[in-house]
Amino acid sequence: MRQDTRYRVQDTRYRIQDTRSRAQDPGQQGSRSASWILHLASCILILSYAVWFGYLSVLRHETLNSRGYDLGNVDQAVWNTAHGRVLQFTNWIGKSDDFRYPSRLAMHFEPIYLLIAPLYWIWSDVRLLLILQAVVVALGGLAIYRLALDALGRPWPAIAMVAAFLLYAPLQWALLDDFHAVTLVGGLVPFAFWALRRRRWGWFTLLVILIMSTKEDMPLLVGMMGLYALIWERERSAGLVTIAAAAAWFIVAVFVIIPHYTLGGQSQYLDRYADVLGPGGLTISSLPTLVVAMIRTLLSWETVRYMAGLLWPMAFTPIAGWPTLLIATPSIALNLLSNNPTQHVLGRHYVAPIAPVVAVAAVMGAAWLSRWLDRRTPWPRERWVGGLAGLVLICSLIAQYQGGFTPLAPDYRPPERTDHHRLLRRFLAQIPPDASVSTQQNLNPHLSQRERITIIPYDVSGEYLLLDVTTYPGYNYRNMHAWLKENVVERPGYGVIDAADGYVLLRRGAEPRPLPDAFFDFARTSEANPQYPAVVDFGDAVRFLGFDILPRRYGEPFYALYFQALRPLKRDYAITLYLADERYQLRGATEIPQMTLVWYPTSRWQPGETIRVIADTFTWWSGELSEFSVGMGILDGSDAWDVGARLRPQIRESQLAPRLLGDGTILHLMRFRQGKRRPAPIPEYRDRLPERVPHQVGARMGDLIELVGYRVETPKVQPGETVRVTLYWRALTTSPPARTVFVHLIDEQGTLRGQQDNPPVFGTQPLPLWTTGDEVRDPYAFQVAADAPPGSYAIAVGLYDPATGARLPVTGPDGTPLGDHILLENAVRVR
Repeated sequence: MRQDTRYRVQDTRYRIQDTRSRAQDPGQQGSRSASWILHLASCILILSYAVWFGYLSVLRHETLNSRGYDLGNVDQAVWNTAHGRVLQFTNWIGKSDDFRYPSRLAMHFEPIYLLIAPLYWIWSDVRLLLILQAVVVALGGLAIYRLALDALGRPWPAIAMVAAFLLYAPLQWALLDDFHAVTLVGGLVPFAFWALRRRRWGWFTLLVILIMSTKEDMPLLVGMMGLYALIWERERSAGLVTIAAAAAWFIVAVFVIIPHYTLGGQSQYLDRYADVLGPGGLTISSLPTLVVAMIRTLLSWETVRYMAGLLWPMAFTPIAGWPTLLIATPSIALNLLSNNPTQHVLGRHYVAPIAPVVAVAAVMGAAWLSRWLDRRTPWPRERWVGGLAGLVLICSLIAQYQGGFTPLAPDYRPPERTDHHRLLRRFLAQIPPDASVSTQQNLNPHLSQRERITIIPYDVSGEYLLLDVTTYPGYNYRNMHAWLKENVVERPGYGVIDAADGYVLLRRGAEPRPLPDAFFDFARTSEANPQYPAVVDFGDAVRFLGFDILPRRYGEPFYALYFQALRPLKRDYAITLYLADERYQLRGATEIPQMTLVWYPTSRWQPGETIRVIADTFTWWSGELSEFSVGMGILDGSDAWDVGARLRPQIRESQLAPRLLGDGTILHLMRFRQGKRRPAPIPEYRDRLPERVPHQVGARMGDLIELVGYRVETPKVQPGETVRVTLYWRALTTSPPARTVFVHLIDEQGTLRGQQDNPPVFGTQPLPLWTTGDEVRDPYAFQVAADAPPGSYAIAVGLYDPATGARLPVTGPDGTPLGDHILLENAVRVR
């Protein structure tokens, strides 16, 4: 039996040297050439990653998706440092009054910015930060390659681990979450671990200093690295020195430097841990409490869920490398202990220090597993190394497909740069570089290289005020746009000096004047080519032309709604979206005005204009509904639930199945089915059925409609349970008279044991809305009587006049009279 030895660096070097000596043999030249090809391939992967994510980060910024918190914060602090004002920034003015000095040191201890600042002497541009971040993280792939080559012994498994590292979606999410110094750890940690394994203590010292310089809590990670060196690498001196240095750094940063710059005596971010630390915050005496809470958190089910999301893209191999994985435990615990919910997800920069540890642990875990399997199976270790590396690569590809940010992810679309984004340059050019500015979150990083800049709404005191109402973050949360209109655009002492397409620039002391007509261009479109066209008149006031679904990768979609005024309007109508359940019963409404209507209300609309309204002010949560629908109403008033205030829609044309909710006052837009990450739209076109009909029928109800077929979704039920059946109809004429459908459950003795009567589609699609050739999916759901005996049940289907109760005659496909209903035999079995 082979001896079980740990992988020590000295042994690794011997094997590498031995492999190279064997490669001198002429018979090994082909293998050597293949290795060089793989080395080159790893470099190409890393370079491609740096270019791609550098490009995406810059594109995200240029399409107004970056934020003042934190790209603008960091850019201003680094720019000021480059100009001799060390880490000075002003973005938190108004948001927090707890700063003793306007310094970023009151937020975080990140001395690495002192090393980045000289780069601004060469190229003073916020994009430098984004490109630097992508390059540093990408270079971490080189360290992963060297680690994997040492631990796994072969180039192609090593390159598979590099690919898995680069495909790791949580690290990609961190890269596209603005710029944060802590994200640089994604590239630094693999190099530090490689230096530790190789006993390159000079490099290790430099790298751990850089890691600790990225954020005040990173000494905890470095301390765990020292613990790893002490216990698993048996490097007593290096381990103890690393732990002591990390502890000293942490204490000075958290208890000395940050409190010096705040009036409250400690970092405001510690409020996120108030439930654990209590009102006194973090003190030396409360550290044991924090440690106990961290341990308790790490043993919770939430941690299991969190770790599963982190580990499965690496095929759970980091579990086998658990000593390495322990290095990330402080960061994991701090994320899960926080009362900030964004730290509990994998889609923010908070995962940046964890991601590289997971990748390193995957390498070490694959190495350990291959040795373990080598001793217990007939297959050699080399085969297991290849298989495990291949498994990790496959899992990382699947995870990338599901949630990554490369062309391998089919549902990811990079943001598109438009004329609106390019128009920003015109407004930026009018602001002097030495002027103070107040602007919104996503414009802040475009103006942050100045001594004073603040963020609206926290502070509106700049010499210049700049807004872009079309991209203002928050989706009109709490009707923020009404506040902006009153307190920024109409601010006393300021005047508009330029405005166009939703941008407005004001200067203190400028002559007040109304917004020019060009400002409202964002609400008007020259051509309306909606994804789902329609012609629906709401009263004699507004015509609806259709809508686009604006999908979001996570969460419910937004909508672009297209309208025209039918006449000059003197009133401001509200356009409201409604949430309905699978039975089309209303469950929620957007009670906050849509942003477009705040700035360009219907009273300003001119006949002939096409208005595009973005609907995004959702106040509901559809997650509890497996299926739901979204509808739209137009109100002469502000009460979304006042049926009498809604203008009644008249459907003239509709590509989709025409349906009316809310007593005929709300136009149905789209039906959705919940997916794993977001709802999936189910468009139901009026001229074709949305799904295959399993049971064909072909019976005609008078001369009005034909029952094409049916589907029984619950063929076996118990008394008291719900029978679900779907009928499929085809219209034989246009605008048939109103009729009610009955669906009756009949037992073997002919007794009625359950029923549902209503116009088609729960009353939302009555026959007068149909035109010849319409095909309609009509669901029914009703309970079986509690005393229903077991047996085989039939379903009786027919139509009747709701005024008289008279049923329509039914004929079979061959014209045979069937009476006043059709009987679907043996449709349901009651157990």
